[in-house]
Amino acid sequence: MFTKAPQDVPYENSRALGWDTIPSGYPNVCGQKFTPGFSFGHTGYTGTTLWGDFKRDFAMISLTNIVWPNDTAALGWFRNNLANMIIDRIDANATSAAQFLSE
Repeated sequence: MFTKAPQDVPYENSRALGWDTIPSGYPNVCGQKFTPGFSFGHTGYTGTTLWGDFKRDFAMISLTNIVWPNDTAALGWFRNNLANMIIDRIDANATSAAQFLSE
């Protein structure tokens, strides 16, 4: 319900019930590594970002104040790169843990 955007609307939509799903386009507010169909999130004007991924059992929260001292900064690159870096690290740690447990 929170991760499925309705398709029967006459406009491009990535919003589900109360949350955004992975939107098309780049740079993307949640990076490219969250699991499609299992992810939801919300962003705010000042840069606040919350994204969750049910498949990875993971949530990311970023609290920023990008409007100080002015609001001319672009947030897309920051949100995109932050999400990708965090998931890369989680995946690397999972791989290391799996290798350790298999030894």
